[in-house]
Amino acid sequence: MSNVIVGNKTALVSSLLEQLAYQWPLSPNQEIIRLETQSSPIDLIQALSSQTQSPKLYWGDRESPFKIAAFGAILDLKGLNNAHFESDLAKIKSFLPKNNPNFRFFGGRRFSSVDSAEKESTWQHFGFYRFILPEFEWREENGTTYFACYIKNDPQKSVSDYQSEIESL
Repeated sequence: MSNVIVGNKTALVSSLLEQLAYQWPLSPNQEIIRLETQSSPIDLIQALSSQTQSPKLYWGDRESPFKIAAFGAILDLKGLNNAHFESDLAKIKSFLPKNNPNFRFFGGRRFSSVDSAEKESTWQHFGFYRFILPEFEWREENGTTYFACYIKNDPQKSVSDYQSEIESL
């Protein structure tokens, strides 16, 4: 995970550790937590291109100065057909906290599950749907840059285990 943080690493890590301490102990019902801190401005495309983890995601809003660059996958839900689509959507909804609109999955599904044989062979490797919760994310919004990471809640880990993971970013 080297070179994950671009910019002032010491300040970002310190802020993430403060957030972790604030949220500790983690609720057993909270399977994944999001830690986020303000970052110095960076070139999101350049920062994303320097990462070695996959998948890599980028999205920019055409009508507002909102951009996201994300990489890695803490959760990756996908299916070649619609057999588990509804249950995976329910799983996604169960992860989304009501009080944090920045907790986001990225992805989508095919518009039609009934394709011609030609389209099926062309697009088959994309599957029917895929939704990713990235491990790391940069977001630009209203002229401010943020860095976030998602962490799986493991009851076997102590706060110092999580602190070590964050310090190694």
